[in-house]
Amino acid sequence: MNGAVGVIVAPRGRLLMVLVFTVSRGKIVEIEAVADRARLSQLDLAILDD
Repeated sequence: MNGAVGVIVAPRGRLLMVLVFTVSRGKIVEIEAVADRARLSQLDLAILDD
């Protein structure tokens, strides 16, 4: 997932899951949902600026 683009789902600031997109030729071809607490705790998440 290093450098991958995705969506952070964190209602009320509590991390619930991350959706990770695989992009090929400008289109999303795969979406991986990560909700396992152990995996989530290992992710280094960043929010991109506008």
